[in-house]
Amino acid sequence: MVGLFADQPLDEVNAVVARCGLDAAQLCGRESVEYAAGVAETGCQVIKVIHVPASVKGLDDAPELAGQVWEYGESGCLVTLDRLVEGLQGGTGQGFSLDVAASLARRGYSFLLAGGLTPANVGRAISIVRPWGVDVSSGVETLGRKDRRKIQRFVENARHADAALSGAA
Repeated sequence: MVGLFADQPLDEVNAVVARCGLDAAQLCGRESVEYAAGVAETGCQVIKVIHVPASVKGLDDAPELAGQVWEYGESGCLVTLDRLVEGLQGGTGQGFSLDVAASLARRGYSFLLAGGLTPANVGRAISIVRPWGVDVSSGVETLGRKDRRKIQRFVENARHADAALSGAA
């Protein structure tokens, strides 16, 4: 069970993690590495969302991005790359340049890919980026509600792409 948090006080997050027995806490705000370590002390996995601006087309546009992914990863966090949308913490359904994520993956960084993924594009995204995993929410909704058929197609397409990569290795 994963709880999503964005810039709440550390003691509040840790209380929710303990009270609910969460397996992981996803930090979607501007939490520091030290903050993430404070959540990890509860014994749950920490997933840190790093937001990628739409304007970034490659790592040359944002050299600090690789440093952030490395720093959080080295501290034990599982990183999620998601699209930056000013004023929103996540779940926007908007993507960013797959070249950015693919460059990070080629350099050996491990992360979850999020942002704008749908049943129609998840296979291509996995084939290009080769992420550790994918994260979806609005991409499997119809009229603001989770759609069972879209979820099934998303999972099938993700598994097919992963199997194709595994068979090619």
